[in-house]
Amino acid sequence: MKYLKKYDTVNEILSFAEEIMVKNWFIYDMAGEERAKIVKEYVHFCAFKELSKRQKINATNTEIISWLDTLNQMYYIMSQISDDLKNDITIVQELEIPLHKRRADYVLFKDNKILVIEFSLDKLKKEELYYQKKFNQSLEYKELLTNILPSHIEIGTYTFIVDAECDQYGKPIPTTNGNDTNYVKREKLANFISYFFSETKTTAIKELERCIKKAEKMQ
Repeated sequence: MKYLKKYDTVNEILSFAEEIMVKNWFIYDMAGEERAKIVKEYVHFCAFKELSKRQKINATNTEIISWLDTLNQMYYIMSQISDDLKNDITIVQELEIPLHKRRADYVLFKDNKILVIEFSLDKLKKEELYYQKKFNQSLEYKELLTNILPSHIEIGTYTFIVDAECDQYGKPIPTTNGNDTNYVKREKLANFISYFFSETKTTAIKELERCIKKAEKMQ
């Protein structure tokens, strides 16, 4: 499999996020390229830039900013996962979909289940239109995986629209509930992950690896 980074347990992604200090990362209401100019020398940006080179992913500065944004959100989402699941969920960041070359933001594996999570960070006036675009994209990934995996593998999808948390001057964007703007959305996704993986059967990631090897031999 080709990917940016693989975390064998939930604790691994939490540790990595803390290691590169993404825990305290904030999502600014600015274009990705402008944000990259400000943080391009910071440890978290450099960590992902170096990782992308090792994994032979030709990433733009804007893509690296999106990886930092989504890892920040995943840190707080996965922190809420129950302890009995933390050692059983494998997380793959920027997984290249077999026979397709496009990458899914995050793919979670547990036994016979796969959950594809797509994040939207684009600033559009009609958010619901971009949500539909990302939703359709996640369904496309699901269809492609379904076509190469055995029928007993169950695949789910989830689309998460990320809101900016600070304006361009670093001032927090106010919310009605007193929490940051993505708090409730993260809680909902964490609950969904726990529910989705509550009952599973056999190992999905092993099946995917086997099918990829088979597909590569056919190319």
